[in-house]
Amino acid sequence: MANNIAITLLLILSIWANHVQSIPQNKRRCFFTPKFDVDIANKLPSNSAPLKLHCASKNNDLGYHILPINDQFNINFCRNVGMSTLFFCHLWWGSKDLGFRAFDRKTMGFCDEDKGICYWEVRDDGLYYIKFTPPASGKTNYFVKYRDWNIKK
Repeated sequence: MANNIAITLLLILSIWANHVQSIPQNKRRCFFTPKFDVDIANKLPSNSAPLKLHCASKNNDLGYHILPINDQFNINFCRNVGMSTLFFCHLWWGSKDLGFRAFDRKTMGFCDEDKGICYWEVRDDGLYYIKFTPPASGKTNYFVKYRDWNIKK
């Protein structure tokens, strides 16, 4: 009897997991954990070399992309229960490159957790994030430099 219940529960869980995977990421709802949107914006000077990026997590390779000036790349997902969700990105711009964790336990602290928004901005001198401040503080959000470009020699 206990085996039948366990098998039935596994079957239901398997069907549910397959259904969730068939829903486009931007239409998914998170049931047990918050949803996050991570945006990476190209704010490089006009007429710059193309910005190339590649982002991935343990389970999802989001591929290689060319990001036009003033455009942004979006990653949306449900954070996992163990708070170990990790998205890593690598950027290339001319002879410069930069790798960073776009989302993990540490960088989640840079996000507006109430709205589930994380915002990164790529500039000619490096990578920035928006430091979200609580509305009650009366302060405005501001940019913080996170990392410099690596220069290939």
